[in-house]
Amino acid sequence: MRRLGSLAVILAVLLMSLFLYGCDGKENKTADRVATFQVVESRADVDNGDTEDIDETDLAEALEAAFANGNPFNANPSNTNPTNTTNPTIPTIPTNPTPPTNPATPTNPAIPTNPTIPTNPTTPTTPTTPTTPTTPTTPAYKKGIISGNTYASEYLSLRFTAPSAYNLVSAMEMPYVAGEVNMGIYGNPAGNPNVTYEMLVGHGTKEIPMAGVIVESVGNDMTIDQYIASYKNFYRTQSLVRYSFSGSTTNVLLAGKAYKRFTGTYPTTVTNPSTGKPVNISMQNDFYVRKIDDKVVVIKITYFNYSGLDSANVLKNAFSSY
Repeated sequence: MRRLGSLAVILAVLLMSLFLYGCDGKENKTADRVATFQVVESRADVDNGDTEDIDETDLAEALEAAFANGNPFNANPSNTNPTNTTNPTIPTIPTNPTPPTNPATPTNPAIPTNPTIPTNPTTPTTPTTPTTPTTPTTPAYKKGIISGNTYASEYLSLRFTAPSAYNLVSAMEMPYVAGEVNMGIYGNPAGNPNVTYEMLVGHGTKEIPMAGVIVESVGNDMTIDQYIASYKNFYRTQSLVRYSFSGSTTNVLLAGKAYKRFTGTYPTTVTNPSTGKPVNISMQNDFYVRKIDDKVVVIKITYFNYSGLDSANVLKNAFSSY
């Protein structure tokens, strides 16, 4: 029984050793087992040699001596204990990676504001149509002015300066002279209300040659040719002064303006101052006619047939522009 107890102790020690040194690797474990059996065998040999049974104390001492000389389980007991290989470093368990933060939810893009509606472009103003330059208007009708031996009318653009030996009827005398003329033409001093006597000039001693300017309102519709035809017709039918007209109407310039010229004659009886006897003569009249607006201006130059055109030209040349 004691022997069995000793074997049990040995086995217990052996198991403990195997437990303590089991982590040295497979090769070391094999060597340990061999060494252990060697110790056991030597002790068994002793046991077989008819010696005393192995005492537990002796066994403990034997094991302590065996450990003092090195690992009794090592194949080479004389070798020092090998440096224990450190357990391999357990790899660090990686920490759970920080979960990526949720990407920021993109903000909704700003809703573009409605683009400013462009204002309607200013409608280009229609360029002003250049006005047709107006023809200088004729000043309103105003009777001409008589001053000394000069007559001037802005409306008629006409001026007259009496030649030597001719007298210009003054403004004060004009109504009286006009009444006499009307009596000779119309049979009454009032005459035609549409006719205005502008000026009258005569020779200082004989009164004839003479010249006169009248303005008659005829309206806008009557043409200059229509007026001439009407004028001739009137004087053909007069009982006091009956003209006959011959020749054609011609265009002439007088005082820088365009006129139509025609000639009329009428017979008259004058007293010869030398003999005191009546003399039948023919009185000549040159008419110069121009229309201005609704009026017609008539320049009349009267002379005797025996005096010829020389006296007529003297009067005509005395007219000039205003």
